[in-house]
Order: sequence, then structure tokens, then C-alpha cells
Amino acid sequence: MEYGKIIKQALEIAWRKKYLWVFGFFASMGGGGGGNYNNFIDKDNASGAASGVWDWITSHPGLVALLILAAIGLFIVLMVLYLVSKGGLIGSVSRISKDQPDSFEKTLGYGLQFFWRMLGIDILFGLSYILILGLAIFPPVMMIIVGGSAVKIFGILLIILLILPVVALMYCIAIIGTFSAQIAVIEDKKVFDSIPAGYALFKGNLGRSVMLGLIIFGIAMLYVIAFIIAMVILAIPFIILGVVNIWAGLIPGIVIGLPLILIVNSIFGTFNSGYWTLAYLELSAPKNSQPKPEPVIIPDV
Repeated sequence: MEYGKIIKQALEIAWRKKYLWVFGFFASMGGGGGGNYNNFIDKDNASGAASGVWDWITSHPGLVALLILAAIGLFIVLMVLYLVSKGGLIGSVSRISKDQPDSFEKTLGYGLQFFWRMLGIDILFGLSYILILGLAIFPPVMMIIVGGSAVKIFGILLIILLILPVVALMYCIAIIGTFSAQIAVIEDKKVFDSIPAGYALFKGNLGRSVMLGLIIFGIAMLYVIAFIIAMVILAIPFIILGVVNIWAGLIPGIVIGLPLILIVNSIFGTFNSGYWTLAYLELSAPKNSQPKPEPVIIPDV
């Protein structure tokens, strides 16, 4: 399998077909996010801050309810855009790789056509992640909570020992989920037909599937490191301006930095989706059958 060729072709598609960046941006939101909110709470008076927050919530129930509804609505909108973009990119990259005409409208059409299948596959695999984590974590956690000293230590050691196997298992399941989504769109199969087919493809190409996962994981790590370094270098002039005047550094930094972040993230999201689509097409392509050698006829003596 030519891994370098897949990477090169995915990069070429991501760069040439710039209309896919819109879908690549939303498709890249499949991961989670987090933040550090320690600075918002005074550690010396954490209980007082919590009490103040609770008082504010109880005194503004209407506003709190509105904010919760707005957050739920935003989550639903982003989830819909993510699922539409996921299916759309798979369909378009498949067409482009076969030199078939494609456009923004066709990509959107694919995304809308296969929206429910993408949703079904994501729900089923999301539930599988929860089940695996529950089965792996619940017993040692219960040991730590209700057990004696020796049992607590054993529970902690068990969690440590389970980390790598559980992560590896979940990553393999994620690859199967990716193949299932490819099959649902490219082969036009239903959810409960796509998942067994995705598993069969993964099982039949175990070594290459794992290698594909390791390669894209390595590329993602390099991307994150390079992105952080580039952002730090880019931010230095604006930090210097901010020392003189905070607005002189903040406003140009946001105006220049935010669009750059969005564009780079969109390109990588397009590349990542294209990489897996091209990998699937390579794995599922019918193997060239070798011609059988003609039998050698030895004349009787």
C-alpha cells in the first residue's frame, strides 16, 4: 500500500478544491475541547465564590434558562453541520479521486443525503465508547471507593494497566467507525450493513488499517506542534504592541490570527477526511488477479 501517495493526493485535493474548506472546518469539530477555569475562582475563598455564583443563578432563572437553551441550540446546529460536512466530504473526495466533476453544491447534496446515516453511525459508535469505558473503569473505581487500603492500591494499578489497552481498543473501533462511514456513503449502504462491512474491512486489512491510523495520528501530532509554534511566533509582534497598548495588540491580533486559524484548521479537516476516503478506496479496490501459469505438458517418452 502506497501510504505516501495517499497523503500526497489528500493534500492536493485539500489545496486545489478550496470550496471543501467550508466542510473541512465543520468536519474537524468531531473532537472535544476543554479549558482551564481555575483563574475564575479565588482558591482562598472557593466556597464563597461558589455561593455567589449560585445566588446569581437563583436570582436570574429566566436568563439562565435562555443561556442553556441557546447553548443547546448552538450544539445542535454545530452537530448538524458536522454530520453534513462529514458525509459531504466523503462523497466529494471519492468523486474527485475518480476524476468525476464535483462542486460545493454536490458536496452539500451528499452531506444532506447521508445525514441520517452519519448520525446513526456516530450514535452507535459513541455508545460503544461509553460501554467500553464503563466496563473498564467501573470495577477499579469501585475498588478505590469502597475497598480497603490493599484493594485501593490494586484498583489504582488496574487503572494504570488498562489505560493503553483501552485506548488502543477505542482507536481501533474509531477506525472501524471511519470505514463504516465511508461504506455508508461510497457504497450507499444502510447503517446496519455498513458497520459489519467496516469491521470486515478492518479485520481483513488489520496491519494496513493500524498503520493508516498510526500515520494520521503522527501527522496530527506534528500539525498541532507546528500550529502552536507558528501561532507563538505570529503572536510575538502583537504581544509587544500589547505591552504598549493592550488594544493595539489585541485587535490586530484577532483580526489577523482568527481567520488564519480558521483557514488552517479547515484545510487540515479537509485533508484528514480525504486521507481516510482515499485509504478506504485503496483498501477496498479489487486486487489484480495474477494470471495462472499455463500447465507445462511433458510429452511421454
